[in-house]
Amino acid sequence: MPGVGGAGVSHDDGPVALGGSNAGAGSPGAGNSASVSSQGGAGAGTCDGDFDKVAAIWGDCPPTLCAALASAESCNAIPQTGVTTRIETCDALTVITHDFSTHGKACYYSNPGTIPGAISAQEPKLVGATAWDDVPTYCDRTSNSIKTGAQCSGASLSRILCDGSSNADGAAGANGGEDTAPEAGPRACFNLFSHSCEPCCPTQTPECTGKPDGYPGYRCTQAANSYCSCACASEQWSCGC
Repeated sequence: MPGVGGAGVSHDDGPVALGGSNAGAGSPGAGNSASVSSQGGAGAGTCDGDFDKVAAIWGDCPPTLCAALASAESCNAIPQTGVTTRIETCDALTVITHDFSTHGKACYYSNPGTIPGAISAQEPKLVGATAWDDVPTYCDRTSNSIKTGAQCSGASLSRILCDGSSNADGAAGANGGEDTAPEAGPRACFNLFSHSCEPCCPTQTPECTGKPDGYPGYRCTQAANSYCSCACASEQWSCGC
């Protein structure tokens, strides 16, 4: 099934061992060796491609994990309908997988501290990508999957971020009146203290008068100071930094 990819890269890739239903011979774990040469036939296996082009197939992989989470949790990661987006862990990587059943892609992000020469708390960056389809058109129509950069040997399902129609992380629209706590926003800010992606703090300081400790019910991180986590405490807006 043809899709939108980078120039010079055809769009068909084999099943990947991410997301359960697509496990097969074209998985990143099975295709971690050298590029698959032209063999004709069923097009099984995985070939290598240009980093930027593979990362752009079926929609761009965001450059950081927090940006990928923010996009995925808003169900805006892929400009098509019917996609299931998952977050998974694999070796020393965090994986965001977009599955259309017949085709899809995986974006691989380093975990904090796994970037050579980087400080341990650096935000995870995009380090690899894989795309797949049920029609062998990658690498001169020899392969059903294509990969680039860091890959992994096995993955475990962590959680569904978007089921194709709504945020599947439990943050449905809240019912209630004026005192209802606002929902947590997408986890777009990297917290250097907890080494995790958190909702960004609002630009306007929330009103804490009459609010319980911990309001608005989630920890947020200041965009201007990644070591700051904030919430209401003793009816005052308090930041631990």
